[in-house]
Amino acid sequence: MTLTAMLRKSLLSALATITVAGAALPVASVSASASAAPAASAASAASAAAPQDRTAPGHSAAALNAEDVEAFADAFFRRPDIQAMEVPGAVFVVVKDGKVLLQKGYGTTEVKTGKPVDPEKTVFRIASVSKVFAATAVMQLAEQGKIDLRQDVQQYMGGVKLRNDTGSPLTMEHLLTHTTGFDVVDPPPGDIVTADLSAVTPLKDYVIKTMSAVVRQPGEAYKYDNFASMLQGYIVEQVSGMPFHQYVRDHIFKPLGMENSQFVMTPDMKANLAVGHTATGEKLPPYNTVPTDMPQGSMMTTGSDMAKFMLAQLNEGKLGEARILRGSTVQDMQSVHTAIHPKVPTMTYGFELPYGRASEPYVISKGGDMPGFTSWMWLIPEHKVGGFIVYNKNSGLRTELFNAFMDRYFPSDRKPVYLNPDKEQLARFEGTYRDLRIAYLTARSR
Repeated sequence: MTLTAMLRKSLLSALATITVAGAALPVASVSASASAAPAASAASAASAAAPQDRTAPGHSAAALNAEDVEAFADAFFRRPDIQAMEVPGAVFVVVKDGKVLLQKGYGTTEVKTGKPVDPEKTVFRIASVSKVFAATAVMQLAEQGKIDLRQDVQQYMGGVKLRNDTGSPLTMEHLLTHTTGFDVVDPPPGDIVTADLSAVTPLKDYVIKTMSAVVRQPGEAYKYDNFASMLQGYIVEQVSGMPFHQYVRDHIFKPLGMENSQFVMTPDMKANLAVGHTATGEKLPPYNTVPTDMPQGSMMTTGSDMAKFMLAQLNEGKLGEARILRGSTVQDMQSVHTAIHPKVPTMTYGFELPYGRASEPYVISKGGDMPGFTSWMWLIPEHKVGGFIVYNKNSGLRTELFNAFMDRYFPSDRKPVYLNPDKEQLARFEGTYRDLRIAYLTARSR
């Protein structure tokens, strides 16, 4: 199989977020936490390892501190079902109340032969978690009055013409909430990565090449939208007068001390980048993204750098003496701005809300999938708690970790309610349904 074919196959797996059983992840290779945590007792490890029954009556929450969360994490990665996923290496980070409780590496940078994962040095691709950084850049420029979230974005497009015949303007708010009405929101499968590390695809060229048409009134419907997030970064370029990756480096990474983060490949990034693995465990060669500077997905970073970003988001945009956003802007960014149903809030500006969990506490998150890498960041603003997981394989480990974390530290008392609709009620839903994001996916309900 050629490198290009291998990358394309992995991309399709990543987009589908396929979970495949696979090799054990050794516990705790390198760690850096708020305080030295003693080894967990057998009882505490067993308790942390056992998946909680999410439908059972509420159990008491465990104390979220450095000692307990490390014992929880160690036990989680020892679980037989997690080891069966054969994830080579991972970094797990937890912050609370302005402190890093845990940033710990598990496993290795490459299956069997790699170095231990180091949360301060090992670089991972975080895929769509990049979108939160693009949104943060937009909000910075909005603070400065350089972008109006509710005005037609055509004025920021630098001569590139939007195709919009709906009669309604497309605004930055629509881009931030993925309610653009674009017909096509994803690039062709296999088109977002290249095995040619010398290839450079400018962001503007790629925007022009893949420009989608607005076919639905903006704001009418939510549809996950990679093109919208790419346009956010392109507009940041046009308004700031500097390449997107340089803007983020100078205005987000540098102020926060995120010294091991980039949106484009550099020699240092390549030297410390973990090896990606497909869902079936095949090693992937290094690759570049297309476009090279990809606002919606090309960010590479470390666990310790992500801790700094989460701390700033949970502290009204400030970390130490550095400020990347005003407190009011952070609050606006973290608030719900679109919902597919009054009881199903969907998106903030850049974050999403995990579907299927109780509304308390309020959780915002962003996940990502790229060939060979999977990630997830979640924030609980009212408790000033954040979590981040990234690993070098495409699998569903992140969902298991998030659910286990929430069940241990924020258990819900809500019990499931089961409906028993009659035939007449069900008849209301008869018909043919088309997926807005995947046009060829239809379903018949009757």
